[in-house]
Formats: sequence, C-alpha cells, structure tokens
Amino acid sequence: MRKLILMAGLLPVFVSANPRMPGDFPPHGEFGKPPMHHPMPEDADRLPPFLHELGLSEQQQSEIKSLLKAHMNLMGETRKNDHAIKMQLHQLSYSGAYSEQQATALIEQVLAAHKTQALQQAQLDNAIYKVLTAEQQTAVQAKISKMSADKPF
Repeated sequence: MRKLILMAGLLPVFVSANPRMPGDFPPHGEFGKPPMHHPMPEDADRLPPFLHELGLSEQQQSEIKSLLKAHMNLMGETRKNDHAIKMQLHQLSYSGAYSEQQATALIEQVLAAHKTQALQQAQLDNAIYKVLTAEQQTAVQAKISKMSADKPF
C-alpha cells in the first residue's frame, strides 16, 4: 500500500519532467504520423525582401506579384530546358561516344540559356522598379548601393 501511495504521489513529477512547449511539433511517429510541416507559400505570393519596408500600396503589391508569377512560369520552362541540356552533357561525358565538339556545343547551349535567364531577371527587376514611386525608387537605389558586391539580395 505504501508503494502505491508513493507512486501516485510521484506520478505528477514524472509527467511534468519533460513538458511539451507551445509550438512544439509532435515527435516523429506520434499518433502514427510524421510531424506536421507548414507549407511554404508560393514564391510569387511573397515580395522580394528589399521591397518589404517601402510601404507599397495594394495596387503596387498586386502588380509586382503578377510580374513575379509570370516570371516564375517563364523560368520554370527555361530551367527544365536547361536541366535537359545538362543531363545530355552528363550522359555524353560518361559514354563511349564522347567528343569535344559535341560537349562544346552542349556547353554553348547551357551558356545561352544562362544568358537568357540573366536577361529575363534584369527585365523583371526593371519592370518592378518602374512600378515604384520616385521616393520608393530612391530608397531601393540606396539599399542596393549599401549592399556589398558579393552578397546578393
């Protein structure tokens, strides 16, 4: 009987030894399921970080988000094509039919794709810049001038 009373008295101590904190995910396997993961919003639904503190109007935000969405769709196709070319180069380099001319031609295609991607990114940046007011444009230029050349925003 003493043991039973002692165990009942110590039960709250053992239960509270490792309490669950608010916001903790359940450990893997609890309830037979892996922990919940919060889905990330689409990249087109988020504004670039350098635009967060500019006080954009709702209209500006919607215009920028539509530009970003169009750009993401375009870049998705471009990246698929770029990946296919890189896979061809990879397969060529590990085959008996390897030749410098074929490898050079594939590398030129990869470089052309990267050139196109850089141009599309510059066009997007300029389109976003044109949506901003004169004060916002000045603020963005000031932020960009403060950034170091080796740290992209």
